[in-house]
Amino acid sequence: MFGTYMKTAIAAACLTVATGLAPPAAHADNKAGSIPARDLLHNVPVFYVADEDGAPVKINGSDEVTYYLTRAQASIAVGMARADLAEAGKNGDALHVELTDLREAAVDKRPHEFFKPSSRLPAAASIPGVPLFLVRDGEGTPFTLRDANGKQRVYFYLSEKDAQAFALRILKETGRKTDDVTLSIVSLDPVLDSILNSRDPLVQNWTIWSSAETRKDADSLKTAEQALLAPALRPE
Repeated sequence: MFGTYMKTAIAAACLTVATGLAPPAAHADNKAGSIPARDLLHNVPVFYVADEDGAPVKINGSDEVTYYLTRAQASIAVGMARADLAEAGKNGDALHVELTDLREAAVDKRPHEFFKPSSRLPAAASIPGVPLFLVRDGEGTPFTLRDANGKQRVYFYLSEKDAQAFALRILKETGRKTDDVTLSIVSLDPVLDSILNSRDPLVQNWTIWSSAETRKDADSLKTAEQALLAPALRPE
């Protein structure tokens, strides 16, 4: 079922797109035994180009390790890297796509960057870094959902389609007006920084949500050890 809505709802056909990060939902939900937001980052798949030993490879002349939020992006990068090596007379057959998770990538001590996905929304294309999509009411308060454990959470979506589907669900289940919902776009980096470093209890209600397609791609690459990670907490 839906979690508590902090205000009201929306019609996705008339979504207003906004940028910037407003305060999170105006209550903390710190139930005993609830999973901290930083630990849920383990459930967000991240892909990278690896050598034959599985170590990240810096490609295209970059001084940083590049992490991709979809397997398709990483696969394209592998192809480009192999072509560059072939042009230089080197063999790139050992290059392949490896899997890690968003927390491990975020705390990587090596210089690194997250590759920005393509987007049909101009506001997402123009924002610095990787965009996250958040559905909020007319006063800027995020709508929340209950996760599988019954905890109220604010969901930041990596997929704009998932965020739009959430907005449609709000419309369908509440019958609210279309002018009280905003599809906001924020940058991944400050959200990650808050989840990893903030002591604000409200931040512990945040969850970054990857697409079902990306999770399916990740499942096919998981090692036995990675397969033992806690499953994603799916909103009901």
